[in-house]
Amino acid sequence: MREHLSQKELLDHIGKLQDRERQKITSMGLSNWVLFATIGTLSYLLFPGISLIRDNFYFTMLSYVLFLNLVIAVFDVFNSRFRQQKY
Repeated sequence: MREHLSQKELLDHIGKLQDRERQKITSMGLSNWVLFATIGTLSYLLFPGISLIRDNFYFTMLSYVLFLNLVIAVFDVFNSRFRQQKY
């Protein structure tokens, strides 16, 4: 490859690279969904307690949301302190 590319050639090359990455991501999408479905199905069959989630759906979702908010809040505290020490 030549050392010096014009701006148009460079932008075209970057566009082609981005298209390749998008194609990789979209082609892998189906395999990721198949993997998630397989893990979910096996979990449902192997752990009978998972059916209790359906029975207590609202409590489970409330607990999940509260736990997720707690984790994000703790992460934000540590992240802000880390950024303060970094600079």
